[in-house]
Amino acid sequence: MIEEARDFKDLLDKKYKLYLELYDILKEEREALIRVDIDRLFNLSDRKQEICSNIEQIEDDIRRFKDHHINREFENILIRARLDKINAIRIDIDILRKENSKLITDVLEFIDNIISILCIGGDKEIIYDRNCNMVKKVV
Repeated sequence: MIEEARDFKDLLDKKYKLYLELYDILKEEREALIRVDIDRLFNLSDRKQEICSNIEQIEDDIRRFKDHHINREFENILIRARLDKINAIRIDIDILRKENSKLITDVLEFIDNIISILCIGGDKEIIYDRNCNMVKKVV
């Protein structure tokens, strides 16, 4: 039982570390968005996909482990603190992800406005709406 607890805690610790790494990447992404550093954004996107894939793998491992080794009382007594840490970082990640999405929309709108001004000579035509969908082409 003690060995099982250690194995399960190790899985949760790995998951938590991956979430921390994802959080750090989202903060880097925010800086890259502010600087409109496209190359950096592509690099960060690849890293995010890799981390998310690793998180999914750990979640699968946790599910398999729980199916074979853990009863509810064991989980509640020995694991709750780690699960709480994971949930807290997930909330922080979700907040940062939403902020970055808003920033992406604002950056695209800004770029769209600049392109419209340059192409049309001052008359602004919206090329993308607030959801980043093309609504009208500039001829």
